[in-house]
Parts: sequence; C-alpha cells; structure tokens
Amino acid sequence: MSVDTPVRVLEFYSGIGGFHTAIDISGVRATVVAAFDINTNANLVYEKNFGVKVNTKSIESLTAKDLDAYNSDFWLLSPPCQPYTRQGKMRDSEDPRAASFIHLIKNVFPKLQHPPSRILIENVVNFETSQTRQLFIGLLETLQYDFQEFHLSPLQFNIPNSRTRYFCLAKKRTTCTFVAPELNAKLNRFIPRSKFFPEGIQSADTECEKPLSSFLEDLGPAQDEFLVPNEIVLKEGNRSDIVFTDSTRCCCFTKAYG
Repeated sequence: MSVDTPVRVLEFYSGIGGFHTAIDISGVRATVVAAFDINTNANLVYEKNFGVKVNTKSIESLTAKDLDAYNSDFWLLSPPCQPYTRQGKMRDSEDPRAASFIHLIKNVFPKLQHPPSRILIENVVNFETSQTRQLFIGLLETLQYDFQEFHLSPLQFNIPNSRTRYFCLAKKRTTCTFVAPELNAKLNRFIPRSKFFPEGIQSADTECEKPLSSFLEDLGPAQDEFLVPNEIVLKEGNRSDIVFTDSTRCCCFTKAYG
C-alpha cells in the first residue's frame, strides 16, 4: 500500500464512534469504509457525528466474502464486555453476547482472502484471562500476527476519566512490525516511544492536569434537559461519583452489567 493511500478501516461494534474519533484526532490518513452495530440509538449518533450510515447487519451473519469486499487494511473491534466484566456473571465464551466475536474468530477470519495487516481490540480489564482471548490469540499465532497487549487508562493521556481498559494491537508479521518488539506477547501498562510515556511506565492512577471543564460543551439553557432529577440525586447520590467542573478525575458509568 502506498504511503499516500489512506488506510482502509472496518469498525466493528462501532457504538457512537469512539474508535472513529481516535482515528480522526490521531492524524493518520485513514477512511472508515464501513461500521457495524445493531444499536439503533448509537447508530443515529454515529451517523450524526461522522456522516456515515452504520451497517446494521448482524455480525454473526457476516461472511469472509462480505468482508473481503471492503479490502480493509485495519480492523477495529470493541466486542461486548459483559461476558468478561468482574461486575457480571463472567460466563465468558458461554455468554450469548460473546457469540458474534467468536464467529469472527472461528468462521470468518481464517477464510479471508485479504486479511487486514493490523487489528485493534478493546475490552474490559479481565478479558486478558478469558477463554475468548485465548481463542483470539491462538488465531493470531496461527495466521502469523505479532501482538502486544495493554492495560491503559484515559488518565495516562491527560483525560480526567479513570477507566482502565484492555487493548490488543496485532500486526501481520509479513507486512509491518512493532517499534518495540521486546514487548510482543506481553501485557504492558505503557506505550513505547509515546509522548505520554517519556519515562516508560506511568501509573494508571495518575491525576490529570486538565479539569472536566476543558471537555464540556456549553449548551446554554438546553443543558437543563440533561440534569439528573433531584429525587434521584437524593436517593442515589451517596453511591454515585459526584464531580464538579474543576474536578481532574471522574469514573465511568454504565446502564447495566449481568
């Protein structure tokens, strides 16, 4: 592929476009040629943000022929994390929500005529101990990909959110290599040669220099519709992570685990 040719990206489990945003701000010349998700509300946000209509076809119904047609260089995947989270039932590969990713691992990827040169997976901490991860790593080794795994938090990138996540970046051995191959097949807590880690390992518990106000939009009177009702604050406030605009740290939240 020519250096002047944009990287062709497929985004699976695209949600509202976290990976797409990361591509946009990275400076990498890339084009998301297709995004896949079945969540109607998330897809509306994605289309509003990026002008790309999300493919709502079930990932479990995709074939190697379907995906070869995109001639993609880079796959981005953020599979459902509920099967692996410590707050859930931890059913791992037995959880129906793991089925679509396992379908890609077992039924699609081995049959591709044009496999991507790079793959990036994001999931919850604890995925690294899962059976699904073992299946995925086995696939990478069979198809001659080198890989590096990471636990990283937004706090390490000067973003005031404490949310350590698992990442796995894989590269086809015959087409590209890592700048620090000594980290291959290891779980790392820093990114080598990154401006955010000038001295190597940096704690995920670091404090952010930027307050939340640096990331908040001023919606004017329209923001009132997003206020949490007083009765919920009074009832659930002692169990919530209540922060202020000058706070330099906050925790994530989700609607449900199980």
